[in-house]
Amino acid sequence: MHVSTPGNEAADTLAKAAVTLPIALPPTLTWLRAHAKQSALRRWHLDWVSKNRINSSRYTLNSLPSTTLHPILHHFDEARHTQSRFIQCLTGHAFLDEYYARFVPSESTRCQCDPRRFQTRAHVLLYCPLHEHARHHLRRASPSMQLCTILGTHTGWKALVTFLRRSTAFLKPDVTPIVFDPG
Repeated sequence: MHVSTPGNEAADTLAKAAVTLPIALPPTLTWLRAHAKQSALRRWHLDWVSKNRINSSRYTLNSLPSTTLHPILHHFDEARHTQSRFIQCLTGHAFLDEYYARFVPSESTRCQCDPRRFQTRAHVLLYCPLHEHARHHLRRASPSMQLCTILGTHTGWKALVTFLRRSTAFLKPDVTPIVFDPG
């Protein structure tokens, strides 16, 4: 019916040419978010493999970054303060001398057990006498008390959570402690 109609022929030609053009419509908000997330993850992976990780994260951050929550955190059934200290311990962003020296230099970096001792993650987990009563949980996961096992394995993480629940490790010293399960 529209065959050989001059206006129709021109419209058909333009329509066929338009099919090969890139979409000129603005992308949806969903597409923009997904594209930004993928782009950030790509840059994060490139940055991750091209640089050495700092000492405090070398035990725990041994895989490529992801935008999904690790299953141990997704199904964490402990109190929020225990989960917070667990993450702080793994990342090194806890009430420790390494963290304070870098981010809060006005805070003391000494351990409460001995003013001559720096409060490092290794000291708190492996040696501090203030937490000896709960350290047997860590020894079950790592009889030789290796930080790479405690901080870098699922078994170690479970033991670390129990250790944190039953101790005051990685709590800010001047804060009134929460009542812990002594068992």
